[in-house]
Amino acid sequence: DDHTVTDEEMAMEFGSILQRSWDIAWRYKSLWVFGLFIESIGNLNGLIDKDDYGQIQSIISSPAFMTILMIGVVVGLFLFIMHFISSAAHIDAVNKLTRGGVYTFGSSFSIGVDNFLRFLGLGILLFGAVVALAIIIILPAVLLFLIHWVIGILGLIILLPAFIAGLVTVLMLYWFSQRAIVVRGSGISDALDEAYFLFRTYLGTCFKFALILI
Repeated sequence: DDHTVTDEEMAMEFGSILQRSWDIAWRYKSLWVFGLFIESIGNLNGLIDKDDYGQIQSIISSPAFMTILMIGVVVGLFLFIMHFISSAAHIDAVNKLTRGGVYTFGSSFSIGVDNFLRFLGLGILLFGAVVALAIIIILPAVLLFLIHWVIGILGLIILLPAFIAGLVTVLMLYWFSQRAIVVRGSGISDALDEAYFLFRTYLGTCFKFALILI
């Protein structure tokens, strides 16, 4: 008996997921540590204020610059590594909690360490896919604007939705693959196969959730 999910049911399901996520996060505050490192990479740019560029230039010209640079590199590398470890650890923790398993910070962190290389490889694939997608969209847009600005605008009306659709596809495949790696212990190739199957099967639902999360 096939059943089509209505918008109301979709909203209730998403609300239930948000409520369950909040309850888990509030009860197990050690998950906040993983969340902090997951978001650390995206928030690094916000640490530098535009008004500080003059001070930065003076630091660059000072003898202490190399020391500061090396410290920055070490901290950045640490946050980069912890981002992937924490992503895997967070998925493992939430999976255990939602399935009635036993969660400990140490065990989930260990899972994160074990899956670091696979998450790193998956992250590299994500970066390459986003760059390729941007090039595929940007080059035609530039060429259309060179022909005529009106044609360029008309082209953007088509290319921009195509870029958003492509970006949602890439991100959903990335998120599904991460979960397959942790939950099922899959390799990158098998995880991508499973991610593609889930994405294709639940295409409409995936786009709704992805657009909300983005």
